[in-house]
Amino acid sequence: MHGLELLKKGNIWRIGSGSQDNNTWNTQLVQSVFHAFDAQEILKIKLLHAGNDDFIVWHYEKSGIFTVRSAYRLGLNLKQNLTSTGASGCPDSGRKLWDNIWKAPVPPKIRVFAWRLATNTLAVQENRHRRAMDLLPTCSICGMALEDGYHAVMVCTKAKALCDSVRKQWNLPPEDVLSYTGKDWVLFLLDRVCPDFRVKLLFLWWRAWHLRNDIIFAKGDALVEASAHFLFNYLDSLTAAGSSDPVIDSKGKRILSGPMKPVVTICRTEDWVVPDQGLLKVNVDASFLESNNSATWGVVIRDHSGKALVSAWNIITDCPSAEAAEAFACLEGIKILRTVSDRPAIVETDCLAVSLAINSSTKDRSVNCGTYEDIKLIKLFDPCIQVLGVVVCGVVVFCVTLCRPV
Repeated sequence: MHGLELLKKGNIWRIGSGSQDNNTWNTQLVQSVFHAFDAQEILKIKLLHAGNDDFIVWHYEKSGIFTVRSAYRLGLNLKQNLTSTGASGCPDSGRKLWDNIWKAPVPPKIRVFAWRLATNTLAVQENRHRRAMDLLPTCSICGMALEDGYHAVMVCTKAKALCDSVRKQWNLPPEDVLSYTGKDWVLFLLDRVCPDFRVKLLFLWWRAWHLRNDIIFAKGDALVEASAHFLFNYLDSLTAAGSSDPVIDSKGKRILSGPMKPVVTICRTEDWVVPDQGLLKVNVDASFLESNNSATWGVVIRDHSGKALVSAWNIITDCPSAEAAEAFACLEGIKILRTVSDRPAIVETDCLAVSLAINSSTKDRSVNCGTYEDIKLIKLFDPCIQVLGVVVCGVVVFCVTLCRPV
């Protein structure tokens, strides 16, 4: 009976055809019903265009397929959090507290870290001790107290030193305001300080956690002063660029003024191999920008002589991941192929996960199942199309960069 209840908690519905009119979300309705953060996540879900009904998948595996290992982890987490406050079940008054994290003008990775800190799901010693009794809950760095989230990012040796160091340049709340107030200390503290303090605290906690992990899992040679300067440069670059995820140079360089044209990274490529006589080759590629969930894709179709028959590129909005962008590029490449010629063709993508999913004989249950099932349906009625995984083609990389925003 317990196993059945656990299974129910891990199962979710994967949306099928959606609207019966055009297989798309009613964007205006979604945005009016849900909070902005939730609406953004919903609109990233790509609907199936093959007329499939909704179906059940396992939420805690990327593949959507149930595994005993993930069920075991889920059971442990549920047992651990029985007495903790859930984020999704909060009333509107509680939602405002979580907005201090999810709507903070910081990079997404810092928001996710803050959420884990607030929900007590970081791998601190106290949490690890609950799972493995042979591990001590005491902080393995200072050995002075139990290591919970507050101790790790506010009290421990390097965390405290980092806080003192950044105070030389940042205006932070006084020490008595930063004191521990209970299990909801993160939400309580973020709600009682001004927006400027809120942003700086999120950056401070995130970097303090990095210093902690550097001591435990790496060489432990990360300097507090260097981390402080890193935070100063990171926040300055964030403010100057007006972006939620600026590019930070490893040497500490930062943006001096205004938005700048992004640097195009040249990917490793291999010599392109011409297809056999009578075949066409379709090379596809995509680029994903996590900060605003946008992507670009490019397609180049050539014959056995190497002559380019057609090239195309475009932008994808509300894109959930890099894999989703690569899968969409593959689908668009096949569609464009059949508008140009009905000859047999090889479709090449540099994403191994995409090529494996498309060539799999089992039903895909991942978040990208809509795109994969559409491609499989096309291949079913057009078996002359092969999809292979290869190293990226340089010409397609150029096409992708053409539609990147400047």
